[in-house]
Amino acid sequence: MIFPPLVRRGVAGLAITFGSLLLLLALLAWSLQAGLLKEPLLRLLSKDTQRDIRVNGALHLVLLTDEPTITAEHVVIGNPSWVAPGQTADIEEIVVAFAWPTFSRRIGIRRLALRKPVFHLVQDAAGRANWQWNDPAGADRKQAPVVESLSMPEARVVLDDARRHLTFAGTASAHDRASPAGPGALQITGTGMLNGRHMTVDLEGEALAHASHARPYGFSFVAQSSGSTLTGHGSLPHPFDFRAVDLAFDARGEDLRDLYFLTGVTLLNTERYHLSGRFALRGFQSTLSSLNAEFGSSDVQGTVGIDSSTGRPRIGAELTSRRLKLADLGLRAAGREPPSEDPPRLLLPDVALDPASLRRVDGTLRFHARRLDVGPVSLEAVAATGSLERAVLTIPSMTANVLGGTAAGHLRMDATKDVAITRVDLTLADLRVERLAHDPGNPPIEGPASARVSVTGHGFSAHQVAADATGTITATLPGGAIRSSLAELSGLDLRGLGLFLTKSAKEAAIRCGAAVFQAEDGTLTAQTLVLDTDQMLITGDGTVRMNSEALELQLRGSPKRPRFLRIRSPVEIRGTLLHPTVSMRGEHSRLELLNLGTQKSIDCAALRAGVVRDIAE
Repeated sequence: MIFPPLVRRGVAGLAITFGSLLLLLALLAWSLQAGLLKEPLLRLLSKDTQRDIRVNGALHLVLLTDEPTITAEHVVIGNPSWVAPGQTADIEEIVVAFAWPTFSRRIGIRRLALRKPVFHLVQDAAGRANWQWNDPAGADRKQAPVVESLSMPEARVVLDDARRHLTFAGTASAHDRASPAGPGALQITGTGMLNGRHMTVDLEGEALAHASHARPYGFSFVAQSSGSTLTGHGSLPHPFDFRAVDLAFDARGEDLRDLYFLTGVTLLNTERYHLSGRFALRGFQSTLSSLNAEFGSSDVQGTVGIDSSTGRPRIGAELTSRRLKLADLGLRAAGREPPSEDPPRLLLPDVALDPASLRRVDGTLRFHARRLDVGPVSLEAVAATGSLERAVLTIPSMTANVLGGTAAGHLRMDATKDVAITRVDLTLADLRVERLAHDPGNPPIEGPASARVSVTGHGFSAHQVAADATGTITATLPGGAIRSSLAELSGLDLRGLGLFLTKSAKEAAIRCGAAVFQAEDGTLTAQTLVLDTDQMLITGDGTVRMNSEALELQLRGSPKRPRFLRIRSPVEIRGTLLHPTVSMRGEHSRLELLNLGTQKSIDCAALRAGVVRDIAE
């Protein structure tokens, strides 16, 4: 067949063009092998990746094949322009095999092998990291190339992540694991010291050969450290852009605070725990949803959002609880309380907020609990809202039902100094005091009480603040009943002592009662302590030392009716707030054959008016 001249000229042109291209590629390969184009190529790569790349050894190139390959020795990769100067990696040898571009895809990396790499990974508090493919503040978003096969045995890794508060020094290995039954998988293992504790991690991802920018890349992992195990599975919506992650996680261990050694998040000490939920990251916005934490007999559920766009994380939390028992929190609950011959049992919790966390984040909190147990006292329908701004925690509203009555108040904690200054203002109304009795079936006293606590102290826990408190605590009891044995024991006639020993349930009516304590450096001193019954006028004095919660109170009774064989002796209330004891001081006792009982009743209206005025102010 004789082709037209135009066709022959076209075929000849294509042949010349193809031959010229082969010649150009051969010249390029020879030039690179000879080192003539090494520096221009490295400058081009440095400009494209926005980081300095140096090859201090040989550079080999094989182009005339269906899998062009570059081999570089002693490669040093510098930090990108958006982080502080330094080195990201120092690699003894890199082998990169490329896939030629087609009409349906860009040039890709078919195989990447790293020998003896050392990585120095850093991320600042604003979220700028040297492993990021793009400048976080830039508008250009170039896709990271998909690597179809990876081999990286025993890489040394040093990590300093200021944003997530993680430090790591150890080794990591990555390789493709073949599978005769399927596409295989990517295996990554690591071991070393994470946040000062030994840890291991095993990650399995989908086969890199099937990874694509067109669909999410799935993975799962197991990490262990300090008695805690963290497992998860999820995906990168845009492989391999680590600014977007979707993840479901599950964590179990002896103490919730140990998760710091895996996540960098500071939590409270707890009893053995189980935590699960979902995590979503989109740039500087991250969300923890479907959270469910169980520890001891307590539980917490909710959602937490974190905005890190300004470099100072801002947290928004919505948390609820069916039951939260403060005894399940703290060093004692975790079994990590410092050794002590006889550690005190306290009514007020000593679970402390973390000062560092208060100072490095801002945020808001909404909390609801069906039941909150504080020692022997249970609060119900608890609700609180709060905000944290520049290390100042403000809770403008906290309400609860307690002891058949209500509690409402507010709190302000200034943690800008080494020791926080905390002010608490709490008003309680219609409390049924009989619910405080150790024997609810036969309480020594009953009636509705109102009180106000207005104190300022130093510390990061309720106990710490109380142990340093200065302010006032006032209470009134407008009526009720008291066991005659207890009423008469304060005057200690023999009949009263007999009733007490037999635990008689006979009652005397309470006309009124009031207490005013002045707090100074954690010591509460009784300014007024009065209980007026139809039989006795009981007055008292003494102190309560909140550091140890020790009681040192004395009660004295004056009869309103004649009494025979009366022993005049003060009644002492000692022990602690959690375990009070009642006794009489025999060394100061004096026997009276007859007491005419001339004590008059007090003016209850005037007494209540003065104390109620203090509560309302």
